[in-house]
This record gives sequence, structure tokens and C-alpha cells, in this order.
Amino acid sequence: VAGIVKAHVAAKTKGIHLIVGAAFRIETDLGIPINIVLLAPNRLAYGQLCALITQARRRKPKGEYALSLNDLRRNTDQCFALWIPSNLPIETLLALAYLIRKHVSKLWIALGIFLDNDDMDRATNVLALSSRLKLPVVAANDVHMHAAERKPLLDTLCAIRLKTCVNELGTNLLSNS
Repeated sequence: VAGIVKAHVAAKTKGIHLIVGAAFRIETDLGIPINIVLLAPNRLAYGQLCALITQARRRKPKGEYALSLNDLRRNTDQCFALWIPSNLPIETLLALAYLIRKHVSKLWIALGIFLDNDDMDRATNVLALSSRLKLPVVAANDVHMHAAERKPLLDTLCAIRLKTCVNELGTNLLSNS
């Protein structure tokens, strides 16, 4: 939520209703992490989101965080949760969905089409989950840069993170910008 004051001021001058959000990777009892985006549609939800982030950061050294699904149950009843399912077998995803639904009251399944080799499997799984669980699907994206000219910088940061050279990144590079 860093920089949110500037975003709020800019949105207000343009007449845009700003919805603040944050993405989290949460470990589960199944040993499979889940990716959740929490959106704060109002001031109360924003306060809950900030409190959750503070709680998660206090548990770990600077630059890290730790959250559990129980944290979501206690602190996010005003937030909207978007679950981004991994490419796993449908039965595994159903087990994860059961866990998530026990802890989150306002849940959607996020579906992104990224023009990669996994689009068809991703869409099939998400639509099957939606049908079986009676959960709505919401379109999502995975923005990494604001302009295509920044892709070389993104590739360099990816190489640094993976401790390799840019020309050795191979399939770790984003397929399109």
C-alpha cells in the first residue's frame, strides 16, 4: 500500500474510485501455498488490509512477511479476496478452495489470459472450479511494467533474483510485454 496517498489524490482529481489492494502468498496446512489478492473497496476494508499487512510484517525480518488463512478469517471481512489458482490437478484445487472458503467470506476466482502455453489449462481449471464451487470468476492480469520499453530492466531484475545472466534466463523470461 506504499504510495497510496499519491494514488488517492490522483484518482480523486480524475473522478476515479480507487480500490486499493495487496497480493499475498500464504502457506496452507496442505503444504501448498496459495496466492490471494485482497481488495479494499472502502475505508474500513483499507484499515483491515493495513492492519493485516502490519501483523504479517511483524512476524518476520524486514522485507518478509508471514500470513496464515486464520489471519484472513479474523481481519478481512470487509475485503474482497481474489484467489489465483496455481496449475495443479483439479482435485488439489478443490481441496485448497475448501480451505480458503472456510476463512474468507467474499471470494472470487481470478482468471488471467497471458498468451502463454498454460492459458487453456488455466481457463479450464478455473471454469471447472467456478462451476463446482458456485464461485464467480473475475478477469485478472499480471502487470510487471508500465511500458514495454521497461522489459530489459524487468529481465535484468529477474536475472538478479535468479542469480544468473539475462541470456541464460530461457523460459524464466516473460513471453510478452
